[in-house]
Amino acid sequence: MSFEANSDRSINGIYSLIIGVAIGSLLYVALPEVFQSLIDVMNTKIDSIGK
Repeated sequence: MSFEANSDRSINGIYSLIIGVAIGSLLYVALPEVFQSLIDVMNTKIDSIGK
């Protein structure tokens, strides 16, 4: 009984991991400009703090 529950839980974890990676990859492919602008904003903030 406990073995079945553990296998179900691990299968659900694997599925959620795959779905999370797929969604993250889709967002990264679909929104590269947004990520690049966020990186640029963070770099300018870091540069201004450094000065």
